[in-house]
Amino acid sequence: MRKNNENIGFHRIPAQAVKHSIMKTKLIWSILLIPLLALHAAPPAPPRPNIIFLLADDMRWDAMSCAGNPLLKTPSLDRLAAEG
Repeated sequence: MRKNNENIGFHRIPAQAVKHSIMKTKLIWSILLIPLLALHAAPPAPPRPNIIFLLADDMRWDAMSCAGNPLLKTPSLDRLAAEG
């Protein structure tokens, strides 16, 4: 026979265990959130420049139409030269 104050299927958790569980949860949340806040507070990095380095073996300085050569047509290199 059951007593009136006895819960069916539930176990009573000691108060100290509940406090420990709450403290553990707070610690886990603080460990997870502090790095995110530090990343959010950091100023954004300046944009890095886009650099294209072209190396052509045995190419003269005037072997492009953008350099003034009337015979050679280099539209892609001309566009890169025009855009800076």
